[in-house]
Amino acid sequence: MHRLVLSYTGHRLVLSYTGHRLVLSYTGCRLVLSYTGLRLVLSYTGHRLVLSYTDCRLVLSYNDRRLVLSYTGNRLVLSYTGSRLVLSYTGCRLFLSYTGCRLVLS
Repeated sequence: MHRLVLSYTGHRLVLSYTGHRLVLSYTGCRLVLSYTGLRLVLSYTGHRLVLSYTDCRLVLSYNDRRLVLSYTGNRLVLSYTGSRLVLSYTGCRLFLSYTGCRLVLS
């Protein structure tokens, strides 16, 4: 039997459907959206702080500084305000590069 439930309490809205759950809540300067394990958090207080997670990408930024960690396919990228570290793996080759410098291991 399938069941759809929509509830609202205070600053929290919950929509659930047979095991899958979508939660949207807002308190103060924080907005949280979560869906069955995946979570997106956006908060703002005075200075700007953003932490978000979508698919395989994690972004953390504070003021003008930004840290990005993403993973797509065989590629892992970690960057922090201009500096960039890339680790990728294709076949039997491993590539590691850091802001122009490149190291290839095979």
